[in-house]
Amino acid sequence: PTQIANKFLVNGGAMSMALRNRRLLAGGLLAKLIEQADSAGDGAVHALCLGAGPGRIIIDALLESPDSSHATLVDISSDAFDYGRELAESYGLGERVKYVKGDVGDVKEVLDPPPVVVKMIGICEYLTDEQILDIVNSLSDVMAPGGSVVFNSISTAHGTDRFFRRVMGLHMIHRSPEQLSALFAQAGFGDFVSIPEPLGVYHVIVGRLTGN
Repeated sequence: PTQIANKFLVNGGAMSMALRNRRLLAGGLLAKLIEQADSAGDGAVHALCLGAGPGRIIIDALLESPDSSHATLVDISSDAFDYGRELAESYGLGERVKYVKGDVGDVKEVLDPPPVVVKMIGICEYLTDEQILDIVNSLSDVMAPGGSVVFNSISTAHGTDRFFRRVMGLHMIHRSPEQLSALFAQAGFGDFVSIPEPLGVYHVIVGRLTGN
């Protein structure tokens, strides 16, 4: 029992580090994409955050982005919205974030101007191929041409699959960056760049809406 407990602690520690690495990597990439879009001079940059929870990653990105940038944070559950609003307020970002309960198909009317950057971190590992295709097809309808989407894959490195199943009761779908990018490509995304976090548990992937 002690050996099992120690193994779970090691795996849990690795996952905590991997999640932190993913947050830092994704937040940095989103901030750069927002900055690039802002430099293009097309007006205030609108970011869309799907599966937002409290929105920590997009808040991280906004802290490093031009003051004119703003974000719409969407989740099918509003449980974490109050905490997210408090967090945003504590960083002086209260006026730059908007929380909406629903999914991307529900919020098309409030996405004005069209989002230039979309965050889908921590979503795809819980969805079937068909569900992902439904979402990215909806995204291609609401995003600005040439816009970017940031998402992640997850591997079984460091025994993460067993840890999530046994300890947390989560059954994730493991796909390579190439497999996941191929799904997004079916909705017109391309020019994919995949960057691993240091432990190799997650790859954070950036794709652009090319329309091809």
